[in-house]
Amino acid sequence: MFIFGHTGITIGAGMLIEAITNRQRKKEGLQESESNPPTGLRWKGRMPYQKDKPKIFPVGRWLDYRLLLIASLLPDIIDKPLGQVFLKNTFSYGRIYGHTLVFILITGILGMWVFKKRGNGWLLTMAFGSLMHDMEDQLWWWPQVLWWPLKGWIFPKEDLSSWLQGVFHAVITKPEAFIPELVGIGILALAAARVILNKRSQYALKTGHIN
Repeated sequence: MFIFGHTGITIGAGMLIEAITNRQRKKEGLQESESNPPTGLRWKGRMPYQKDKPKIFPVGRWLDYRLLLIASLLPDIIDKPLGQVFLKNTFSYGRIYGHTLVFILITGILGMWVFKKRGNGWLLTMAFGSLMHDMEDQLWWWPQVLWWPLKGWIFPKEDLSSWLQGVFHAVITKPEAFIPELVGIGILALAAARVILNKRSQYALKTGHIN
């Protein structure tokens, strides 16, 4: 999957999960208005959480869609330059450390700790985006990468001499490549239209929330 597929589908998944988990917030009777936050609650951006006891759910408490755009590509941002350019002779592969389950677990655990201690969810957003990236890449078909180092310390290698040409060819000719790109573009367009039509553009840019 490529840029628009990763970013669009990840944003869509974030919106869906946020909508589902927001039901719990409604049951708790939490208010969404910044101008009238409930007594005894502290605020970070738009979403309230109980003082000194930040809760992971609903995910809107920590999910930042500005960062999620980056997080949806984070494994590639880390691995493509490292494995295909700077350390090409060592790895010669575009899916290494950033695509491993270890990377997601470490980022997620640290993210929960930072969120619990400081109410800052940026690392959780990064972990969620990285998890979605691996799912969209179907990394279970590459267990040597996903389960590293349980399957060994060495990553697979591939011929990168025509990698870029192969990317363009896949986007143009292969349905499994261009369909996710079209779906991603559609989701991004719908999300942008929703923000614009609701006149929340400045709010979204300032807070990272779109709901």
